[in-house]
Amino acid sequence: MRSTRKTRPVSDVTGRGWLLPSGIKCTYRDLSTDSESAGTLKQLTDDKSAGRAEILRTLSTRGPMSQAELARNAALAPSTVSGIVASLRAEGILGEAPRTAAAASGPKGGRPGTVLALQPSLGTVAGIDFGKKHVRVAIADLGHNILVEKVSLFVPDAPAAQHIELAGALLDEALQELNLDKTSVINVGVGIPGPVHKAAGDPVDSAILPGWRGVNVSKALNVALDLPIRIANDANLGALSEWMWGAARGCSDVAYLKISTGIGGGLILGGNPYWGSGGTAGEIGHTIIDPLGRFCRCGNRGCLETIAGAETILRTGEKIAPGLTVTQLIQLARQGETTCIKALSDAGHAIGIALAMLCNLINPECVVVGGEMASAGELLLDPINASFRQAALTSVAGDLTVIRGSLGEQAEVLGAVAIALRNAVSPRPHPGN
Repeated sequence: MRSTRKTRPVSDVTGRGWLLPSGIKCTYRDLSTDSESAGTLKQLTDDKSAGRAEILRTLSTRGPMSQAELARNAALAPSTVSGIVASLRAEGILGEAPRTAAAASGPKGGRPGTVLALQPSLGTVAGIDFGKKHVRVAIADLGHNILVEKVSLFVPDAPAAQHIELAGALLDEALQELNLDKTSVINVGVGIPGPVHKAAGDPVDSAILPGWRGVNVSKALNVALDLPIRIANDANLGALSEWMWGAARGCSDVAYLKISTGIGGGLILGGNPYWGSGGTAGEIGHTIIDPLGRFCRCGNRGCLETIAGAETILRTGEKIAPGLTVTQLIQLARQGETTCIKALSDAGHAIGIALAMLCNLINPECVVVGGEMASAGELLLDPINASFRQAALTSVAGDLTVIRGSLGEQAEVLGAVAIALRNAVSPRPHPGN
């Protein structure tokens, strides 16, 4: 089953163009009529000043912003930025984005500055999210606007080749809908469930998608799509999108939990994604809560995932209704069904304890919960917060409240888009891209 979704239309003459939840609207241009080719943005930085490359990189990574914000984010002198911006605008590389209260408010009492954005004609990026039962594809321009999104369901145990072929077909459909071809795509970000080895770009654990076991994912995707690929764990991408456009926007240090079939985690530290030396930082789902508990797919016993993952919660719910889905269990809990309420409460209690261990180490200012279980809202978040405050250091807990993500089921595909944007211009090295 396939579906197409276009979200939050931007007012423009074409009637196309969709806004990422960044509070910034950019006019959409019909890319099919432009002469710019794939890789143009990278070519623009060749044989140019480091300052020019940094400005292009900052706008691609962070999205539209005022000239003053650009100087701060690029760590360049305002006079330097002014000269480079003037040159880029004269070349047609930068344009103005419509001013909004959120994006273009200047200093108090001052005149709001012009919001600058990369011209959509420079190309597009794509994001692909492989879930346990779905693949979702989105295409965005370099002004951080989602142009089209497509999703299709698949059989979890099917071979990886079938999943990848389906993703390629969805990408082709999306490009055709925009009257584009692959030459417009600068970069593709890909999210998969399970830890991804940072150096190899391949999954460390393929238990959630058994058909991917033994597959060189990066090579298979490169062959199938014939495009530059950047692969990451889906929870890391959820953290990135919630930090850039969602509930964690404005925070420098963020812990993100994805609670679905498994439990994954992603980190933003010091305003940058942090994946660790091998790409598996933040894997809170394999924190051991009960050393004598059930065996986990990782080989250990009593991991958080075996206590609080969706499959465990549903196993409890099946005592009252065999074949219960997550949505049905949450609905029953909201109607007062005590078994379902307790299943969510017990899961939340265990998650809060594991979260306290994590937060005692990294001391984040924001903790965001995503994944399908996040739709339980306060039924899950209240017990998480309660046990977290009991187990965490007082100085760590402080005013910190565990909150629900704002991007819902789109969090991971938007994170895939975000990582593609971060790599549209050769990125600066840092712990995660």
